[in-house]
Amino acid sequence: MPVRTSVVDTLKINTISLSSILEVGDSKRVTPVGKVFAIQREYPIYPKNDPILNQHHYIFDVPLLEANIYEPVHTNVINEDPFIKVNHIKITGVSTASVIDVGSTDYVYTEARVKNIRQFFNPPD
Repeated sequence: MPVRTSVVDTLKINTISLSSILEVGDSKRVTPVGKVFAIQREYPIYPKNDPILNQHHYIFDVPLLEANIYEPVHTNVINEDPFIKVNHIKITGVSTASVIDVGSTDYVYTEARVKNIRQFFNPPD
């Protein structure tokens, strides 16, 4: 991987969370993983042997399917400028295993699994 210098004049991010990465510069390998299990209840009662908690944990253990595509790609890149120049970046939000990268990265693997359960006695308006 050729080494280049990343230059960012202004960077504004309101929120970055849940295994997300902001990278300014080069990296070899980026692998953010976010696994989220959330229960929202009208009345916050969580018994010790909650059936909801016992039913849904398996979704994080099931292997993800991967597309095994092996196609040779031959490229010839000539970077005439040794700098990656960015004037302004404004990002409202980045969440759950996302990557913002100003630079070069050889390998990126991200995984996000989200299970959100909402239990209400009366549906919210």
